[in-house]
Amino acid sequence: MALMPRERERAIDRLTEAFASDELDMDEFERRVALAHRVLTSEEMQELLSDLKPSQVATRAADAAGSSRGT
Repeated sequence: MALMPRERERAIDRLTEAFASDELDMDEFERRVALAHRVLTSEEMQELLSDLKPSQVATRAADAAGSSRGT
């Protein structure tokens, strides 16, 4: 599936988060951001992010959504 601009932004945000939390060093962060600008499909982008821990932002958002539903 073709990559949407918002997906690319979210992926770069996720890479930035991973760099800020010391999951990626500077060289790896820069390499992946460069790749993120070149990939053409959602599948390629998922592969680029597949070894990273789940996003803390996404985890907190899911937790908040679950608690607001009473689960």
